[in-house]
Amino acid sequence: KSPPRKPPPLNPKQRKSHPDTERSRSGRIQLHMKTYSIKSGEITRKWHLIDASKDGRLGRIATQIAIFLLGKHKPEFTAHMDMGDHVVVINAADVEVTGRKELQKVYNRHSGFQWGKRETRLFRMRATFPERIILNAVKGMLPDNKLKAKRLLHLHIFKDANHPYSKNFKKIVSSHPERSEGSSTIQA
Repeated sequence: KSPPRKPPPLNPKQRKSHPDTERSRSGRIQLHMKTYSIKSGEITRKWHLIDASKDGRLGRIATQIAIFLLGKHKPEFTAHMDMGDHVVVINAADVEVTGRKELQKVYNRHSGFQWGKRETRLFRMRATFPERIILNAVKGMLPDNKLKAKRLLHLHIFKDANHPYSKNFKKIVSSHPERSEGSSTIQA
């Protein structure tokens, strides 16, 4: 039988940086850390204002909105809880798309009856219900679970710049730090 191996010496910096570090009987280093799980009463919701005409193209805006609705930008993100923020989108009628999507992109829905498939092109959707353009893009980026409908209630879309939530905004915070001009994410 070979003699038992000596455990490697503890790094002095590691010992100082983690007070919960100790050696087990076998000589292995054990680190005792606790995972914090947020309670429903501790959730705070901020308000974000996104101007669809200035902040970029449809997919980029929808990705940013989905991150805010999920709460993934928060350090205490918990996947099984609705902890996202409120998002107000203005100027939805002026959202940009690239290429020939204005004429080629098709939104499908079905009435439930036989031969009930309905198709609507992007330019027609923009003329009749411009809010649905952003709503459909964001809805496709959220996970399909029980929280999807609840999270979408925190999304408020308006086709122009008028909205009733102006009292919820206090200071302007840039959603894109590299942009110096008209970035319009505002937090309460």
